Amino acid sequence: MVNYSPLRRWEWITAVGILLLAAFLRLHAPGITEFKRDEATLSRLSLDLAQGKDLPMLGIGSSVGFPNSPMNVYLLAIPYAAGNNPILATLFVGFLNVLAVALTWRVARRYFGPEAALVAGFLYAVSPWAVIYSRKIWAQDMLPPFVVATLLTGLVGLVEVKAKRWAQLWHLPLLAITAQIHFAAVILALISLVMVGLGWRRIRREFWFGLVGAILLCVPFAYGLYQDDWLSIGKIQDSLERSRESNTADTNNSGPISIVENPREVRSTALDYAWFTVAGKNIHSLAGSNQFQHYLDAMPPAYGVFNLVPIGVVLAAVVLGMMAWRKSAQRAILLVLLMWLIVPVVAYLYTWTAVQPHYFIAMMPAAFIVVGAGVAQLKKIRAYLVVDAAGILGHGAKATVLNLDNRQALASRYWRQSLKFATSILVWVALGVIGVLQIWLTLGLFNFLNTHDTTGAFGTPLGYLLDVRQTILDADADGVLVVSEGDSVVYDNEPAVWDVLLDGAGEVRFVRPDHLWVVPVEPTLFLVAPTIEADLMPITPEVQPYKTLALRPGEGVYQIWQNPLPSVAGTRTAIEARFANGVVLESIWRDTNELWLVWRAPDAQARMQYITFVHGLDANDQKLAQTDLPFWPGEYWQDGDKVLVHAQLNLDGVQKLSIGMYRFLADGNYQNSELLDAEGRYLAQSLVIENK
Repeated sequence: MVNYSPLRRWEWITAVGILLLAAFLRLHAPGITEFKRDEATLSRLSLDLAQGKDLPMLGIGSSVGFPNSPMNVYLLAIPYAAGNNPILATLFVGFLNVLAVALTWRVARRYFGPEAALVAGFLYAVSPWAVIYSRKIWAQDMLPPFVVATLLTGLVGLVEVKAKRWAQLWHLPLLAITAQIHFAAVILALISLVMVGLGWRRIRREFWFGLVGAILLCVPFAYGLYQDDWLSIGKIQDSLERSRESNTADTNNSGPISIVENPREVRSTALDYAWFTVAGKNIHSLAGSNQFQHYLDAMPPAYGVFNLVPIGVVLAAVVLGMMAWRKSAQRAILLVLLMWLIVPVVAYLYTWTAVQPHYFIAMMPAAFIVVGAGVAQLKKIRAYLVVDAAGILGHGAKATVLNLDNRQALASRYWRQSLKFATSILVWVALGVIGVLQIWLTLGLFNFLNTHDTTGAFGTPLGYLLDVRQTILDADADGVLVVSEGDSVVYDNEPAVWDVLLDGAGEVRFVRPDHLWVVPVEPTLFLVAPTIEADLMPITPEVQPYKTLALRPGEGVYQIWQNPLPSVAGTRTAIEARFANGVVLESIWRDTNELWLVWRAPDAQARMQYITFVHGLDANDQKLAQTDLPFWPGEYWQDGDKVLVHAQLNLDGVQKLSIGMYRFLADGNYQNSELLDAEGRYLAQSLVIENK
């Protein structure tokens, strides 16, 4: 049965209240969110699209190695078109999830009435994991509104007796979008197929127009897979095999753990994840193994109370299943709702791939709608109990309230009113207590994550990083050199993050100081990550940072330097040796078994990665010692930059030094960058000098 009645005043008030509560939990303090490599990589693709630099046909890589669809890139390009600040994208994700709460309320009200809508909307609004999965630039965090919209259009356009043509038009395009946002939503196709079967006779031409639209929406992804040769069964099987050796989260106790092997068998993992996701338990895992107990100690022990939510889901699902079995007028709608709840869990009971907690984002709205529908059925259950009470009072199965004497009639009415009142009070008090505790623990978690070092679990909150970003933007520098543990925006966290955060701050380059230092030819700000120890940087000791910005207590500080001068020890030997790649070895600083090779870089050479080698030779040119060190990536070079390479090797007995560069070729072989004379003529494969 479909509820077409207009909204009453109390429904408007409660609906607005639920949405305001959902918006507060999802949109307040947007700086308390992670912004690590995955978020940065997705943001980079979306920024490039928004700025007209590129139109990606594939998204970022998935945990199984198979590339994601670019659909989530296209969606995030919407907020990034308004600016390059990730806060805009974070708020956009939050807004989508507020919309999901509104759609969930709408589905519950349409099919199960205002009480069901109030319960479903409220539980979804305050659910801790629903809130957590609403506050991050993560592909799966954008799923909920599209999941609910896909199911709603299927119900309205295919399952309802009075099918709506507009819903048929939108159902399959929404399914195509949803399935491409994250692969976990592909299982919705099975539910969609069931709805098509239920409403086959009601299908109109709009449905086929929608099918064409869905196919067109899949074309970019299909073309991207074709371009990169992913359209083969072998590659898909390899990805699934790799997914069985996957990282997952220990949401029971102490944060991330590593699963080395995931045998193919039936496990309860999916049930466990679905249970605590719906309950809102185990959110302490975000605090990590070193801090989670400190968080729990500061919070009320509420996880036991939270179990009432999935218990309610199970009981309500049983009741709704019995209704469907008895050929209720809502049988088809109940079937779709129960499939929405059950299929995501059943799909992962058999470990054909590694199971992750976020795979159950899509089933959360169904769980809360089921609880709401169950509460709405309490009226009918109360009526049944009243009739049974009359029999208990001595009038048998055929007794009715009207046949009782005055005392018995009063007793029956008292029983009926008391039962109704007690049941209602019990349900709403339970919901209120659960809601208050869930809000308490969720807000407490955000505050904890923002004020405690949870490195290894929840990363540095974006708000701290934006403070560093603003300081650099205020300095109005022409260029920034980020000093961190990596130099690749594709593989390393800090470069990926700052490549996005410093978008528009001039030329941004990256250096890893474990064996290498750079003296830029142009004035440049140095941004030094907290993980970099001072002794790794060859900076003149008396020089101090331009500014330091503290992170969470114990997490360290970012340092900002203005053109720091290098300080190296030893005896300097001038060289001026030119190599075929344009790099010039200007000089060498020697100190016992340590060498500093001072190179002068030419203009940038995209996608060129050279390796510096130093071989220690005896008088007969036999190799006694060797070190090979990655040179600064060619894409970062500027003509005139000085690159200092720190080489350490045992020089005992070494008579000569052979110094040069090489790079690996696509076939696995390597190629030396040849030594040239002043006119550019070939001299040798390397520079050989006396070790003095």
